[in-house]
Amino acid sequence: MDLNDRLARRLQALRSAQGLSLDALATRPEVDMKHVGVTGISQGGGLTLAVSALDPRPVAAMADIPYLCHYERAVDMAVVMPYLEISDYIKLYPQRERQVYRTLSYFDNMNLAPRNRSNVLMSVGLVDDCCPPSSIFAVYNHLTCNKDIKVYRYHKHEDILAHWAEKFAWAKTYIG
Repeated sequence: MDLNDRLARRLQALRSAQGLSLDALATRPEVDMKHVGVTGISQGGGLTLAVSALDPRPVAAMADIPYLCHYERAVDMAVVMPYLEISDYIKLYPQRERQVYRTLSYFDNMNLAPRNRSNVLMSVGLVDDCCPPSSIFAVYNHLTCNKDIKVYRYHKHEDILAHWAEKFAWAKTYIG
């Protein structure tokens, strides 16, 4: 199985698992789905954006320093893993570059962004060497829903403690 197949299957499984989590919540009598949001950091942030684009149930999506954004730009800018895995593969198989990016385009949050109808809050660290800020801004700029982004000038790819208060206040507005 080559990288295209592995990536596609892995991402599909992760997104299916998140959708199943929403299915499970929806069966609970104590859960009002009008007040459900999704959140995650890094890969979880990327999956948050994907789930909220593919599933209409989340009212709010809070994606912190999301991965899985504008793959081609991220690969061009990457200096650390995980995006280097893609460029390493393309170096070995340059004839597959077009197919690699075609496969990834189906999972790219930049392409999914226009489908998102949730209220979206994103965060970005401007010195993030793992998930290039320009790839995150690309997704944000393609969102057509209600959106906000918090920019942290001095932060890398890390849990931004100052962001938690912003995030809770924002969530209260949309999910109570």
